[in-house]
Amino acid sequence: MKSDMEPLNDNDLRELLRAWEAPGAPADLERRIFDRPGTRPWYAWLWRGSIRIPVPVFVLLVVMLAALAYLPGKRRQAPAGFTGEVTLSDFQPVAELKPRIIRRAYESN
Repeated sequence: MKSDMEPLNDNDLRELLRAWEAPGAPADLERRIFDRPGTRPWYAWLWRGSIRIPVPVFVLLVVMLAALAYLPGKRRQAPAGFTGEVTLSDFQPVAELKPRIIRRAYESN
């Protein structure tokens, strides 16, 4: 071998490559690769799962949720003259009944 300050030639590099050993694989590598999806319950995904979405879509969702939370919802107002209570005495019979039979949607009488 040469000293540390001299550059290595091809023969020295080949010798180093033959002597080098690759590090061992992690112990849980096989489980991570070959783990069948059915071995864990379906609800385990709720704790460990992830959903990948583009950043612009995420920002749009956050803005929409913030707008929905901030903006007041339209409240329905009761019609004018409505007292809030309806009884059967408030109903009136139909003054004139004109029945019309429609056999097909495109017919006009």
